Amino acid sequence: IRAIGVGDNVVDCYLHTATMYPGGNSVNFAVYARQLGHESAYAGVLADDREGKLIYRTLEELGVDLSRCTAIAGGETGRCSTQLVDGDRVITDANDFGSVKSSPLKTTDSLLDYIRRFDVAHSSCFSFLENQLGKIKGAGVPVVYDFSDRWDMRQINDVCPNISIAFLSGKKLPDGEIK
Repeated sequence: IRAIGVGDNVVDCYLHTATMYPGGNSVNFAVYARQLGHESAYAGVLADDREGKLIYRTLEELGVDLSRCTAIAGGETGRCSTQLVDGDRVITDANDFGSVKSSPLKTTDSLLDYIRRFDVAHSSCFSFLENQLGKIKGAGVPVVYDFSDRWDMRQINDVCPNISIAFLSGKKLPDGEIK
């Protein structure tokens, strides 16, 4: 299959090991697709800071197509801090998702033509593209969208008509409410 991640990128700073990794829902989707042997791409805004360059270099080394990324001069890559608390990962946003939130990707006609080459497009609530999902789906490509644990019924009702598959985390809900 041909898979494209559209939208978010961050660096994950693991405080307990003093290590930083490229990440973000859409970046991870593109990377995992590539690691499974599929053609993959990532389209998003990348800041020109040290962290953005790390993301770019890593994805390039892994063979993920980055030809539709937009560089943000003077931008800031989103940073998530991760630590272990009682064996669970606790992830906090350190800078409000950086340039991905302050200057979200624009789905131009050129980008939509590119997305049409793929079998599936993935985005998430951390991409800040909700108002553009209909255009992506309208390009004829199934859209997978990850709400993470940041959803309510209003968001589901607003977003779901513009996507094909939804992922939702119910980690904060009691078992009866998950169903």
